[in-house]
Amino acid sequence: MNNIENYRDNLIFSLDIGTRSVVGVLGVVVDEVYKVLDYEQRFHPIRAMRDGQVEDIELVSRICKDVKETLENRNGVKLTRVSIAAAGRALKTAKASYSQSLPDGEEITLEMVRNLEYSAIGAAQEVFEKALEDDSMIFQCVGYSVLKYYIDNYEISNLEGHKGSEMKIDIIAAFLPFSVVKGLYSVTSRCGLEVTNLTLEPIAAINVIVPPDVRLLNIAIADIGAGTSDIAVSRNGSIVAYDMATIAGDEITEAIMSIYLTDFDTAEKIKKSLSEERIEKIEFEDILGIKYNFDSSQILDAIEDSVNNLAKAISDSVKKCNDGAPQAVFLIGGGSKIPGLCRKVAMNLDMQPTRVALGGTKKQKFIELCSEDLLNPEFVTPVGIGSVASMYKGADFFSITVNEKRIMLMQTGTIKVLDALLLAGIKATSMLGRSSRGIVYFIDGQKHRLRGTTAIPGEAILNEKPASLETEVKQGDVLTITEAIDGSDPAIRIADLPEMDEYKGMDIIFCVNGQPVSPDYIVSMMDEITILPADAEQEVEKNFDKDSEKISDQGDSQH
Repeated sequence: MNNIENYRDNLIFSLDIGTRSVVGVLGVVVDEVYKVLDYEQRFHPIRAMRDGQVEDIELVSRICKDVKETLENRNGVKLTRVSIAAAGRALKTAKASYSQSLPDGEEITLEMVRNLEYSAIGAAQEVFEKALEDDSMIFQCVGYSVLKYYIDNYEISNLEGHKGSEMKIDIIAAFLPFSVVKGLYSVTSRCGLEVTNLTLEPIAAINVIVPPDVRLLNIAIADIGAGTSDIAVSRNGSIVAYDMATIAGDEITEAIMSIYLTDFDTAEKIKKSLSEERIEKIEFEDILGIKYNFDSSQILDAIEDSVNNLAKAISDSVKKCNDGAPQAVFLIGGGSKIPGLCRKVAMNLDMQPTRVALGGTKKQKFIELCSEDLLNPEFVTPVGIGSVASMYKGADFFSITVNEKRIMLMQTGTIKVLDALLLAGIKATSMLGRSSRGIVYFIDGQKHRLRGTTAIPGEAILNEKPASLETEVKQGDVLTITEAIDGSDPAIRIADLPEMDEYKGMDIIFCVNGQPVSPDYIVSMMDEITILPADAEQEVEKNFDKDSEKISDQGDSQH
């Protein structure tokens, strides 16, 4: 076993939570090489996932926890953080560009590049949401690829260290229904694990099969799992497209069930046996108890239509992503080993048979494996998840919902409600409210003040529970902000002023700023109030008219 002690503080734990099995991988980066130190695989005893989505959270959690604890006990470590990947048939993508001005004379840092990327993700999310037909579905960004970088409109492969006036990025981002992502996070949470990196399964896979220095070539990979067949395409130095084929390995299993009247587990064993070249005879028993002994070639002939359908679905997806056939195709995943599948995919793509092959993790200078078993095509994605996480360690992104709007946040430490408000364009002061200062008025020259209503503070509700501005937010959180209600100035009739109590029952008149007013007059700020006997009303009106005429004459003389 590898000497884990030397890498204890820098371990990368990744989980591939698949439809048929869970694979846990322990790795570490040494001298820019991702070293796999240990791994563990467990199969689901029953179908607990479908099409990449968790259906039985409790069962999948138990399997993941078993994988985690096995690796912990074997290596004497405690695992609390994990990297995962998502997949699903509802995958959607969006492209976007984002530009940012640069400080004069300042070199571009890695952090600046990451911020540019995450800003572009936000732009892609806006593009995606505008094009989304079903507003009721909430989608989560699960991965992205940089198509191009620019410095002052000049295309460049790496921005870091350069200077200029503006940097720009083109990206493609992938989105899955939030329910898919939420299921994965529910599983990891039950295992006592915090997700530090989330990626897309085909991104993880192509990172292993097609390293950056090979991406100038037009290469497609098809990760054929049990529930999904995930597609990724490289061209001109970038990963340019992702897709999910509509059928995968389970369809072959279900075809065997239907033809030979077996249960699912028996059909799955038959399918795996077909992939073993040394096995010529396959023995099994159907649900009626009848035993069979078939040549593997007989079974392959019986399921040929299903294999053809799988090959066509993969080929169609590749052509859609690439606008035609690529230069080469790699098939990976457990379903890739079905005999004849490579040849059928090549035929559908009108490619030479030698240009479609099984892919593995061998011959990669940037990856070191602890076991030859990991060369198997079904372990490409688990290894890739850790490899991707190693590149983005310490800089992860996640999304939350703020007032029903999805926003992206960069995970650079503890993210609080206050940070989420700022990114959502909500001022923290809007939660405090402004209390009324009240009104000031004068009665017979004496100053008085009447207080207004106090402000009703705003409220932050995080996942249906009260929160403060200092509360930490995490992936998938739902934050609802209720803004404060400002206090209001008092609206009071002059007759209802507290100072008027002593005049009750008396025959008086009210004057405001020298003018008689009714008892229903609403007092305003800085009003000068005079209280007079009722018989003084005519004199007040006469004086008010004289004052008005005097002001008018003064105005005329000035012109």
